[in-house]
Amino acid sequence: MESPCKQISRILILLTLLCVAAVQPAFGQSFTVKDLGTLPGGTFSRALGINDRGQVVGDAATGGFFVPHAFLFEDGAMVDLGTLPGAQFSEALGINNRGRVVGFSGAIVRFEDAVLFENGAIVKLPTLPGGTDNNNQAFDINDHGQWSAWRVPRAGNRTHFCWITG
Repeated sequence: MESPCKQISRILILLTLLCVAAVQPAFGQSFTVKDLGTLPGGTFSRALGINDRGQVVGDAATGGFFVPHAFLFEDGAMVDLGTLPGAQFSEALGINNRGRVVGFSGAIVRFEDAVLFENGAIVKLPTLPGGTDNNNQAFDINDHGQWSAWRVPRAGNRTHFCWITG
């Protein structure tokens, strides 16, 4: 019978070999960091979504104080996706492989509308039936056009939902 020290040593050697084997594929990968830049007049941007085609979405400052606008980055250029009429800010959170982008836009924080950015237009998305509140954010969209979102009614509890079209 083996001593407990030898058993522990063998287990530690086995665990070490498993850890090394698991990490090895990561060492063989190469990564490239891409500076997306900012929108005109802005000081920073942040990427919040990417699709299989390499299109990136997020938000970027547009003025001195942080007033973000949603952007789409593709082919080396950042494009301002705009805001809803009367709104001051927007943010893009998700993009599908067809280039459809979802996020939110608003005039006051915590009073946002879920939106779809597509073909140069911005469209307010519906909320849950019976919803009259203005605190909705769409955060992802699949290739079938189904999008997920959440809303916070004035009463307070966040409700998550998925909108299936058709």
